[in-house]
This record gives sequence, structure tokens and C-alpha cells, in this order.
Amino acid sequence: MDARGTLGRAGLAAAGATAPLATVAALLTSPAWIVLAVASWGALLAVAVRAPRLAVAWGAALIAFVFGLFGHYAIAVDHSLCGGSAGATALSAAAAAVVYLVGGVWALRTPTRALWAWPSVVLLGLGVHLLLLFALPGTHGPCET
Repeated sequence: MDARGTLGRAGLAAAGATAPLATVAALLTSPAWIVLAVASWGALLAVAVRAPRLAVAWGAALIAFVFGLFGHYAIAVDHSLCGGSAGATALSAAAAAVVYLVGGVWALRTPTRALWAWPSVVLLGLGVHLLLLFALPGTHGPCET
């Protein structure tokens, strides 16, 4: 596989994650996120036109993200209420993003693999984030709610 193909797969994986996140950021924080959201949705639309199976794979990955996010939220909220560290959160999120992008490139090698592997990689990234969130040292204190 050539470098251009790898870059394209990484771009698709990044656009797949960025489109919904930038949309939410634009709605909740600042309209400045609209530019990124529109560009990401445009990239996904171009993929849907050229490769409908990849569009279905992205939809499955988005559904996996939503389901995984609910579990992640329930566990991570407990951790943050009990004294999690901001440094541990940032490092675990960065590691999860690397796992997602590398796994996304592998998952997107073929449209057939993408149908099952892209959603799996999304859940793996969320799992890595949670694992590192708990494994990295933080400022643990009393757990009061």
C-alpha cells in the first residue's frame, strides 16, 4: 500500500470522527467550529458518493460510538468525581486517538473489512481511553457526590 492510500484512509477515519464532534462543538460552544464541521461532512459525503459501503461502515462506527459513549460516560464520571487528573485525561485521550487513527487506517483497507472493523476500532479506542484513565496516576481524593 502506498503512502497516499494510507493518508487517505487516515483522513477518512479523522473526518468520520471529526464531523459529528465538530457539529456538537459548534452547537454547544462556538460557531467557529462550523467550518471544520462543514469540511468534515463534505469529506464524508464525497466518500458516500464514491464508496457507499464505506458510508454504511461510517454509520455503524457512529452507532458504536454512541453506545460506547454511554458506557464510557458512566465509568468516567465516577472516576472524575473521585479525583481524576487532567494530565491523565489528556494523555489517555491522546493515546485513544492514536489507537483509533491507526486502527481506522487498518479497518479501512477494504470496504468489507470496514463494515465490522471500523465500529470495533471505535469501541477499542474508547476502551483504551478508559483503561489509561484508571491506570495513570491522578490526584485521588475522597469520593463525595
